[in-house]
Amino acid sequence: MSEEIDWDQFSSGGTFVKFDVKGSTVSGTVTSVRIGTDYNGNPCPVIDLETSDGLRTITCGQANLRSQISELKPRAGDDLTITYKGDEKAALGTKKIFVIKHDSGAKAPF
Repeated sequence: MSEEIDWDQFSSGGTFVKFDVKGSTVSGTVTSVRIGTDYNGNPCPVIDLETSDGLRTITCGQANLRSQISELKPRAGDDLTITYKGDEKAALGTKKIFVIKHDSGAKAPF
């Protein structure tokens, strides 16, 4: 007998955000935060945001983004704005730099 699978755990919240143009910004209210994986299979935060364009999903796999989000610890109901500032030289090439605005508890959790 096979085990019942909860398929909802694999679904993404919405359209994935790609920060590929300097100045790209996404802003909205956090609807959920969960554990996902980066391109190397390492655990990282995944955030779903309700934006004016609909539900957007952000995989926080970039080192700068992951560390800032981990420090801020956003929760459902918080307002969040993430802006891709540009690239910066790093030990192993370049890294993306982000500016994050976080308003904790701006709205009641969902």
